[in-house]
Amino acid sequence: MKHLFPILTKALLQVEEGASAQLILDEYRQRVPEDSWGLFQTFYLGVLEWQSHLESILKEFSKLKLNKYPKEDRYLMLLALYGILFLRKPPYAIVNETVELFKRKKSRLAPMANAILRSVLREEDLDQRVYGRMTPKQKMIKKYGYPVSTTSTLLEQLGDKKAEELLLYSKSIPRTDFVILGEEEEVLRMLEEEGHEIKPLEVERGYSFVKMNRPLEKVKAFKEGKIYIQSNASQVLASLIPEGKTLLDLCAAPGGKSIALLARDPNREITGADLTKDKLRMIRENLDRLALDLDLKQWDATEENPAWLEAYDTVLLDAPCSGTGVLHRQKGESADKELYDLEQLTLQQDEMLTHAAKYVKNGGFLIYSTCSILRDENEKRVEEFLQKHPNFTVVNLSQDEAFYRSYPEEGEDGFFACLMEKNEG
Repeated sequence: MKHLFPILTKALLQVEEGASAQLILDEYRQRVPEDSWGLFQTFYLGVLEWQSHLESILKEFSKLKLNKYPKEDRYLMLLALYGILFLRKPPYAIVNETVELFKRKKSRLAPMANAILRSVLREEDLDQRVYGRMTPKQKMIKKYGYPVSTTSTLLEQLGDKKAEELLLYSKSIPRTDFVILGEEEEVLRMLEEEGHEIKPLEVERGYSFVKMNRPLEKVKAFKEGKIYIQSNASQVLASLIPEGKTLLDLCAAPGGKSIALLARDPNREITGADLTKDKLRMIRENLDRLALDLDLKQWDATEENPAWLEAYDTVLLDAPCSGTGVLHRQKGESADKELYDLEQLTLQQDEMLTHAAKYVKNGGFLIYSTCSILRDENEKRVEEFLQKHPNFTVVNLSQDEAFYRSYPEEGEDGFFACLMEKNEG
């Protein structure tokens, strides 16, 4: 572990200086030995995710102000604190290795680092010690590291308990679900031969890795385009699409919903549209790897396309949203996740819905979905749309529920979907 800390401090400093967290991770993937990569990734993403919390702890226990620490030494302390609090490793071994690194650097902070880390280990109620004098809102901002605007929005929309549950879950490791594109029995046999543990999901051809025996990019079925990584919630959305010949996927990147649909219905004629060439390139790369094809168009979903008017059996609008249902998938991005302008987002969603409705044939279907758990982006958008479009009616997705919803917990993404049918008129 101690051999990784110097490399990790350099990587974390690059992010602090403005580099993309994901690009730095990709860069170090080529530099860190294979047998150390898992631990490197755990520490790197863990410190980025919990940095505000770790710094709050260090500030509470340190006599030295944080801005007085040499930057590499500060990150060395954060790495040690993360290891003590979150990893199943002997905590005193982490303390000893960290202090040894300080001594090797001939740092005058070695005795203080030893005292701080051992004090943290002895503390019976760390949260009370660090956050006991704060309001719930102040605590959530400091502990989970999201901007004030985001925390405020979540508190307003969800209340204290649900907001904190969501923020805590946002720090968890995402589950790796996938859909099988090749011949199912053959793919399952390939995965078994490599020693992976998997379990089936409720959706057809859907599975989840319980344990991966090698990195994803080295899984044979993935390299050969026989599986596509996609959350259970996204696969469920694809399964909700009614039968029909033509489909317009309006905000298609990275192409997952259309890909999952093609896995189950290869004869469907699909048009995938998105705003930029980069997004279309992302879809094309996925399609090429998977040996699939669909018609791609560059288009802004907030504008009307006359060529598409009443042209499709089904239109899918997986709208841009706050992403509050998938915070746990946005690793290293907590501090940048601003939700200060939810009103602007909902206006855009309304505009896209209005145009999407025009492309549906009579008797056809419109699906509106988001990866948000906020009512303002989900039920409220549908309610306002239906008031203005009485020729659309909601199709109940179950006996108990008109909509499809999943909440971000126990490995699931947070998702919302509504299926509406267009009637004559």
